[in-house]
Amino acid sequence: MPKKQTALLFRTLPTDCHIIANMKVNADGYFRYRFKGALIMFHRLIWKLKKGEIPEGYEINHKCNNRGCCNIEHLECISRAEHLDKTNRMRYVAPSGKLMKHAENYRKAY
Repeated sequence: MPKKQTALLFRTLPTDCHIIANMKVNADGYFRYRFKGALIMFHRLIWKLKKGEIPEGYEINHKCNNRGCCNIEHLECISRAEHLDKTNRMRYVAPSGKLMKHAENYRKAY
């Protein structure tokens, strides 16, 4: 007999991020959810249900930078290249705008 899924409980943060209150995020900070037998990232499921399919070569970006957020207003569909650029800029660029030391290897590779 298939395991019955627990109803999801949502919580809205002061930033207007919507998170699932009764599930834990994975090690990368994302919620995963079993839907039609497949384990998928919840924010991608929300995008598909509200906006439609995600085109090949595109990814869903969290404009709020909260990987657990599933507020459709905080999500955007952008190219994989743009998503890579945005996430690496967050990881490798200091608040001053200067490239951090360990980012030199990233810049050389691309």
